[in-house]
Amino acid sequence: METTPLESRPLLARALCAIALALIVFVILAAAQTTSVQPLPSETHRKPVQKIEPTYPEMAKALKLVGTVRLSLKVAPNGKVVSAEVIGGHPVLARAAIDAVLHWRYQAGAQQTSEIAIVNFER
Repeated sequence: METTPLESRPLLARALCAIALALIVFVILAAAQTTSVQPLPSETHRKPVQKIEPTYPEMAKALKLVGTVRLSLKVAPNGKVVSAEVIGGHPVLARAAIDAVLHWRYQAGAQQTSEIAIVNFER
């Protein structure tokens, strides 16, 4: 049975593989550093021009629950909130926060944007 030069030298084969892998990683990292990341126009932030206060949930009142709910919003070019997703906060307060922000209005913009809303519930 005939062996190739690399099969007869497993240490050399491993070293060459490691060098090739290091070279690939270096090229990928170098390419990533030359690429600048610009915020997309949809990531610009608009200010709310009308906020509706949330209705304090009865269960939250009974539990004497206070807190903050963070929401990720999609805002249409006309300023209307078209969707809201909870990204943090107490589940008992979440539905009331969503119901409130769906009635908020933001400054008009050229296109749909993503915004973060914070809704506070205090007694």
